[in-house]
Amino acid sequence: MAVAGGSPLLAQKLAATLDPDERTGVRPVPERLRLPAEIAALYREQLAPFEEPTRRALAVVAVERASSTATVAAALGELDLDLAALEPAEVAGLVDLSGGQVRFSHPLARTAVVDSLSGPVLRRAHLAVAAVEGASSDRGLVHRAAATTGTDAELARALGVAAEDARRRGAPVTATRRWVEAARLADRGADVADHLVAAARSALVAGEVRWAADLLEQARAADATVGAGIEARRIDVRLATAAEDLDRARTLAEEADAAFGDQEPVAVAELLGEAMRAVLSQAPFTVPPLTERMWELASDAPTPGRWYAEVAYGIGRFVQGDVEGAARHVAVWPELLRAEGGVVAGPFLVEVVVPYLSFTDQRAEAADLLDAVEATVRANCAAGALVSVLGARALATYGIDLQDCIAAGREAVALSAETGQPGLGLVGRDTVAIAAAVAGDEELVAQLADELLAGGSLAGEVAARAARARVNLVHDRPEAAAAEFALLRARLGPENTTFAQFEVDEAEALIRTGQLDAARALLPVLAERAAVHGAWNVGVHERVLAMLATDVDEAVVHFARSAEALARTENRIAQAVTEQLWGERLRRAKRRAEARRHLARAVELFGRVGAVEPRRRAEDQLAAAGGTSDRTRPTAELLGVMELQVARLAAEGATNRDIANQLFISPRTVENHLGAVYRKLGVSGRPGLLARAATDGSLRVRAGGGG
Repeated sequence: MAVAGGSPLLAQKLAATLDPDERTGVRPVPERLRLPAEIAALYREQLAPFEEPTRRALAVVAVERASSTATVAAALGELDLDLAALEPAEVAGLVDLSGGQVRFSHPLARTAVVDSLSGPVLRRAHLAVAAVEGASSDRGLVHRAAATTGTDAELARALGVAAEDARRRGAPVTATRRWVEAARLADRGADVADHLVAAARSALVAGEVRWAADLLEQARAADATVGAGIEARRIDVRLATAAEDLDRARTLAEEADAAFGDQEPVAVAELLGEAMRAVLSQAPFTVPPLTERMWELASDAPTPGRWYAEVAYGIGRFVQGDVEGAARHVAVWPELLRAEGGVVAGPFLVEVVVPYLSFTDQRAEAADLLDAVEATVRANCAAGALVSVLGARALATYGIDLQDCIAAGREAVALSAETGQPGLGLVGRDTVAIAAAVAGDEELVAQLADELLAGGSLAGEVAARAARARVNLVHDRPEAAAAEFALLRARLGPENTTFAQFEVDEAEALIRTGQLDAARALLPVLAERAAVHGAWNVGVHERVLAMLATDVDEAVVHFARSAEALARTENRIAQAVTEQLWGERLRRAKRRAEARRHLARAVELFGRVGAVEPRRRAEDQLAAAGGTSDRTRPTAELLGVMELQVARLAAEGATNRDIANQLFISPRTVENHLGAVYRKLGVSGRPGLLARAATDGSLRVRAGGGG
């Protein structure tokens, strides 16, 4: 739309000029769009009267995108021209020389000028600008390349250096374009292939997956040896990861290790790291062999190569329960970030280090890392890196702010699909599913669970069934939750090797359905994790012990330990669930005053995290214990679905029996619902309800019935 000057019709015409690969994203849209025939004809008429000096001057303006008056004047001087040569174009309204800039009157005019001029004229213009910019500067190299029609090995090497500089400063699209130009100018097949492989790697960082695959194919056509080398195989691993084929990614990595591990240990370690990043999010307990091999290969390597391997090795130690060793090795991640920058090292760090920091209750550090990397990748339009950042942000904010968690996760999933790399959106997708379940959003859970199950992967099924089970627990349907876990165990077996730690929810479902022995069978797993993996694991283990306790005083001891451990984390969801179950147990034991304190705390915590349905359930229990809710909140949030239906009909004047007949429930149930409504809204019986309904539209019966 910007190039079309805001015209939707012209934008459509411009889009129609793209070739199939550009329209489908195999290659990015060219910097200079092709003009529709009728637009080109109009510009040809406008340009026809200009004499050669004006046309040569317009060529300089067209090729120099910065177009400051000083730069254009200097470049014109290289051609024995001056700004006066542009006066006919200015009079015709084609260019504007005001404000220290030389600008075309319309974005498409630049394209029209370039299309109308001969190759020699444009090449001389490029050389003139290169002379002004500096022949060895980045812009100078670009203009020299544009002026070169054959091969130029020296210029190709210089462009490769410029591309590497762009990669390091976090400009992956620029780097890719520089390497592609270097490949065009290289005079040996192996050099062409080397440049194209480097371009493909940079394109992946930019999120241009299809372009990367196309560049890799071109590299293999240019030189089969380079195409079979370690750098090309590294791209193969990343492409397999992007396509969600994690088994292939791991197989490719292991084959590369067998072929190149002895000759190129650091490069192989980095390649293994590509596979490790993907496997970590889906099957973390299978990661240690990869991380140990990385450390074996690169422990004596120069930095930053050693730092990648060391961080990965630390994660492997954490998975194996060596918390102290993990902390020592993972601690080098800030050095890696400083050395490599957010675009280059960022994806690895957010995919590997952020989960570790989150699980070890270092969420402030995780947030700092995410903020630093996200600012850099957004500034440099590195879509591939941004997918990883958003998925990690969803994981890091789970338990703190469900709205932010779901928003980040959904953006990660959408961007991963849009850029053709669904495998990078797995963490975001799985996190959104469980976050939506905790919030009680049955519609979103159903949608995501169907998508996850359709994918057929084990990790996808774990996420889907765990989310379905959690949402059933939130809506007080423990039998349905237990059924989901039974299906999950049928697929998974007794050992859970996936990223999802669903056993605490499984235990809750089993306990609430009376399957106490089955719940007790989960205690060894929970106890093992509690012994090595931080406060959250201690807290949920103690919570399950409390739920299994037959004596209320014994339960209180375990609930207190659970609350104490979870208070050392920032996971408000886990804290709220413990407070809710604690209050519920005390209420059943007729210790209503104590129950109210814990249920009120659960209401507060669920509210802070944005868990609407769990908050309603906690409010119901608080009301049953004689407590009151925050009556300033909207009625639709304060009341459950059935309570709201009953309240609306009562406010319309229906009797309890009328309401019972309409909603197919008993008059006694209607009476119980109304009692809860009065307590939650803080009104006195039906008169108070009628008075509130006069100013509260949510208490009026909607068109079409009483619901």
